[in-house]
Amino acid sequence: MELATRLRVRPEEVLAWERDGRISSSRVRRLAQATHAPWASLYRTAPPVESLPLEDFRTRTAERPSGHSVDLRETVDLMRSRVDWMQEHLREEGAKPLGFVGSGSIHANSSALAHSLRKILSLAPNWAERHSSSASALSALRDHAEAVGILVVFNGVVGNNTHRPLNPDEFQGFAIADPFAPLVFVNNADFKRARTFTFVHELAHLLLGAAFVGTT
Repeated sequence: MELATRLRVRPEEVLAWERDGRISSSRVRRLAQATHAPWASLYRTAPPVESLPLEDFRTRTAERPSGHSVDLRETVDLMRSRVDWMQEHLREEGAKPLGFVGSGSIHANSSALAHSLRKILSLAPNWAERHSSSASALSALRDHAEAVGILVVFNGVVGNNTHRPLNPDEFQGFAIADPFAPLVFVNNADFKRARTFTFVHELAHLLLGAAFVGTT
């Protein structure tokens, strides 16, 4: 069993914990560390019901997920903290809300939305063709997004913990449509070409004013 291996105990011990709930306090702390869960929550009779502080969640399939990983939850919380800090800072500096956040319509066709996005980012219709590689085009797109006040984060792990990679099968990116400090997060553990599509997809969600987590 993977958990037994991580805790360096016999699988029979883990099965016994699951069966009768009897476990020492030292084992509880090791279990909490291995599963990235608050140690006190392991004493509950039932797991807590948590929801993501965002409006939607998608997977590659049509089936709606029954839950989300601790890695995704912590990543969203970290990014929300960053947005909250930046929003407070900008308000103190007298900044105004960014007019493009929520300026789009869910009823607009994709061409109209793409045109609006290019206009906001000051991009020509053939902007990508001017770059010698997809990496160069993505870098330029990021520069244009940051220039208009969008926080952009590309990361493939939880925070700075290289031992906790983010799973692109669970999510490829998300957007937080804050009017002062909008943020787009792209899962850097995904395929290189997929990151560009994810980035553009989540930029579009900022125009729609949707806080969104998803695979794209």
